[in-house]
Amino acid sequence: MTPRLYLTIRFLASEYRQSCGDARTITPMSKIWYCPNCGYEVDSRGRCHACGGKLVASRLPALETGEEDDEVGYRLGDWEDWERGRLIGKLNDLEIVHRFEDDDLVVAAEDEARVDDLVGEIVSGATAAGGDEGGSSGGGRASGTDSGAETLASPDPAGDAGDVGDRVESSIRLLADAAHRLREDPTDMQADADVAEASTAVFFSDGYGGADSETWAAVGRVTRRLLSFLGAEEAMEDSIRSEAGILAKLLASLVGVGELAGAGDESEQTVYELPEWLPEQRAQLGILLEAAAIKYEWEHDDLVVPSDREQEVEELFAEVGRPIEDEGDDDGGEARYRAIAELFAASGRLAGDPSDEQRAAAVVTWVHEAEGPPPLGMDEVHWLRIMSRAKALSQAIEDGSHVDLISDEASALHGLLRTVV
Repeated sequence: MTPRLYLTIRFLASEYRQSCGDARTITPMSKIWYCPNCGYEVDSRGRCHACGGKLVASRLPALETGEEDDEVGYRLGDWEDWERGRLIGKLNDLEIVHRFEDDDLVVAAEDEARVDDLVGEIVSGATAAGGDEGGSSGGGRASGTDSGAETLASPDPAGDAGDVGDRVESSIRLLADAAHRLREDPTDMQADADVAEASTAVFFSDGYGGADSETWAAVGRVTRRLLSFLGAEEAMEDSIRSEAGILAKLLASLVGVGELAGAGDESEQTVYELPEWLPEQRAQLGILLEAAAIKYEWEHDDLVVPSDREQEVEELFAEVGRPIEDEGDDDGGEARYRAIAELFAASGRLAGDPSDEQRAAAVVTWVHEAEGPPPLGMDEVHWLRIMSRAKALSQAIEDGSHVDLISDEASALHGLLRTVV
């Protein structure tokens, strides 16, 4: 059998570098997949038999059976599917090794305190609005599992909590649909309004049952970027289309839309380990792979593709996030930082004398040199404001606008740049 080839690709905001290892034989190991919607784990990948969603590869192995005194059990038989799914996601986020025995969750005794907190958090979240009339809900504990471990009583999600969940789900679907429409037509004003409406629920929600914490945070980041592009004074159709596509991709699994699944025979696969990539970068890569009709599959941080498409896949890596800049690879971005510093100084000089043609020409030159994605560590929305103001000033200069307008624009740009220089 031909072994999988594992390659490691590290994607950083300021550079792109690839570290490729030789082909090596991978020892088969037990892996776990789970459905975040239906709340169960299995030992084979594929799609959920209940909801049809793609099973998520766990980053953890199953907890091996140990001594009875070394384990703690929680009875979750009366829990809703989404509650178990959220619990499994959080267990993975916190790297708490566990296993399920029918409806019972089993963890190591050393993790008992952390799991108590997790279960209590989910129970209180489900019952906070509805209260606890019967005394059996809301996180009460009793002893007596088959293994002598402790049992947590099951939550009763009722009342307003269900209404809140329905509103968030409705907003997610509206946001996904609006993002899809903006990807097709970035000038769609109704889709613009729908993003603004749906984003409120997203920003005020701590999470969503079908999304892990990293993905939910990425949804928030991309939504904020999309809103900033939609609200920009100048037309930014390419940026709107790009961010809308990424957002739609991030939300696809949450609203039941699949990806181009399957990477072919496992003996003819290449696996790229991408632990440092953000969810939105993976989403953007997925869009590029689908556009190129390259089948792929994510196994947590690992991208699995057919080996015969390997060269095409690696070419697409360069298109994710920021482009590769020849000069930037050598100086670590120093040229960009110098251009930003020079633009700060030039805009200040122009604000003092907006009629000086040499100062105006210098500003136009440094605006061009500073253009590009946000420098490493800089907030993307703030950088968008800076570049929008810089381009407005450059356009005013080129149009021969009144000196008062040029002075105002130069002063505003100088003030924005002061926070980053």
